[in-house]
Amino acid sequence: MGPRLGRAGRGTDWVSGHAAAIDPGVTSSFPSRRRPPRLKYVNPGADNHRVAADSSIGEVARLWHIIETQRLMDSASLGHQELMNVVIQRAQALTEADGGVVEVVEADEMVQAGASGITAGGLGRRLPVATSLSGRCGRLGIPLRCPDAATDSRVDREEAVPFAIRSMVVVPVLQRHDSVAVLKVVSTRPAYFGAADVEVLQELAAIAGLAWRRLTAV
Repeated sequence: MGPRLGRAGRGTDWVSGHAAAIDPGVTSSFPSRRRPPRLKYVNPGADNHRVAADSSIGEVARLWHIIETQRLMDSASLGHQELMNVVIQRAQALTEADGGVVEVVEADEMVQAGASGITAGGLGRRLPVATSLSGRCGRLGIPLRCPDAATDSRVDREEAVPFAIRSMVVVPVLQRHDSVAVLKVVSTRPAYFGAADVEVLQELAAIAGLAWRRLTAV
């Protein structure tokens, strides 16, 4: 089990299991009797942000995927690693990101414990808590959005350069008031993520935090 980052920066055990890369093309983790609603986006122009082509359809699709994630998280057959894989896959799919990551804390480092998409090759990668955006998110316990990793001083270069990451969103996974991990999505395009993406990640992180807390208490 790895330590979790509390408000004072000290940790207690959080998650067990081995890290595993995720194939973003695999959908068998999400069984359902119904076809999921599709999220529709259009490119509004130079700012490169995605917007819902039909806001009502987009909202229905988002809620459907969140509910399905909650259902899967409630499955008694899922362990810590499986839960991590589910939340990463959903995070990448719902935000249409190029990659998704869950990072946990070991001493003064953030360690990739699960990854998908372009970040899958960085599994086990370590970043300093003190100088990375992920570490800052965990310390503060608040979501952070980076519009351009090339110019954002909060981003550790080792966090972005190896995967050509230009923008990202990081949200804390909380148990009570402590950050036990962070959930992150990344894009190779600058200014890719918006406020709606932050909200989706927070919802997924909240579901994950409750599920992992329940497993830890068993």
